[in-house]
Amino acid sequence: MYTSHEEIGYDFEDDPKDKKTLKPHPDIDGGWAWMMVLSSFFVHILIMGSQMALGVLNVEWLEEFHQSRGLTAWVSSLSMGITLIVGPFIGLFINTCGCRRTTIIGGLVNFLGWVLSAYAENVYYLFITFGVAAGKH
Repeated sequence: MYTSHEEIGYDFEDDPKDKKTLKPHPDIDGGWAWMMVLSSFFVHILIMGSQMALGVLNVEWLEEFHQSRGLTAWVSSLSMGITLIVGPFIGLFINTCGCRRTTIIGGLVNFLGWVLSAYAENVYYLFITFGVAAGKH
């Protein structure tokens, strides 16, 4: 039976000699970190805002396309579902292409989906443009 913590690999005591003093580092990013925080804030506002506005959009799509509620609801269901399903695949893209390139491509596909959705002539067109393309946040 073990009698001390050191024999089983635990070290509960801090040696004051081992403590290092932390020196303040100059701001080496030049404020770029704050731009990343700001852009992340806007991305989350736009993406989550568009997801939360799907109820309002669904009412407009019902009036515009004169389709059933069930069929029109598939557009928003596809958008939410695709957003959640593509997570593992986006992780693969990040590992292969890098975070920056994946973000730019995802933003362009999302933008293209929103723009093409504005020209939709029927609800089936929205399945692809808004449900799939704009759903890949």
